[in-house]
Amino acid sequence: MYYYDRALRVEPASREALRDRILAIERMGAPQAARTLADAKPGLLSSAEYRRVEQVVEWQNARSLVMIHAADGKLIAGVPKPAAIDRAAGD
Repeated sequence: MYYYDRALRVEPASREALRDRILAIERMGAPQAARTLADAKPGLLSSAEYRRVEQVVEWQNARSLVMIHAADGKLIAGVPKPAAIDRAAGD
């Protein structure tokens, strides 16, 4: 991350450094932050890279729901179980 930040200080308009920084942020476990940065610069990531970031965001959200429901020991009354829970629970 240090090198991407340094490259952006030297050349703030560097699309390559910003792209690499966004992908590093996603790999470090902060896909929501990566998606926010990518959304601010449409077209910076390839469609496959953006899809991957989106999938990780969705997976983390579903995983959080699974952990919340597991901690409660039950689903919240009156709230339908999201389909994403079934996908995340398969891990």
